Amino acid sequence: MLALLGIVSIIIFQQYGGSESQVVLESRFSLDEINNLNGRSEIWTYAIDLIRSHQISFAGVGFHMTPSLIENGNLKFLRPDDLYYIPPHYHNILIEYSLSLGVFALVIFFYLIKRCWQAFQHNCSQAFFIYGFFLFSQILDYTIFAPKEIIIFALMLGLAEGQIINQTKQSQQLEESRLQQIAIEQQLKTSKVA
Repeated sequence: MLALLGIVSIIIFQQYGGSESQVVLESRFSLDEINNLNGRSEIWTYAIDLIRSHQISFAGVGFHMTPSLIENGNLKFLRPDDLYYIPPHYHNILIEYSLSLGVFALVIFFYLIKRCWQAFQHNCSQAFFIYGFFLFSQILDYTIFAPKEIIIFALMLGLAEGQIINQTKQSQQLEESRLQQIAIEQQLKTSKVA
């Protein structure tokens, strides 16, 4: 079903997306581009080298400065239409936040991973899927720039939080009910003995 949805999406994107969509599709399905993750491996290598060079303070440089770090690194990529472009971000939330927030980004990552794990532990598949999708998609392509993406991801993460909270309450109520049942059974046993 998902494969069919993906194919239909590609066809619609190709038919109604205009000339820019053709460039995107060609780059996404080119073997050279796939081998280097559409240039991401070069961007990530540059960012990791930048972090290792200790040019970034432990508090990061701020979100407004990370695009200039890419420009200063002279990272340019040739598009299929023979034009060069400079990537607007690092295509990875871990790198983007690490450069922007420094060690404070660890708090955000810890929270997201912790909530994903809690969703898994509480068997809350919807929240686990949402957190997992968010983390996976943002590790491969950082897209929290435009306001609409921020709103969409905020709604998704809010939905996941609501799912975990609801599942946790239900689990606690079931546990309390089970403990009450055990207490009642013990009282009945002690009253029969007496």
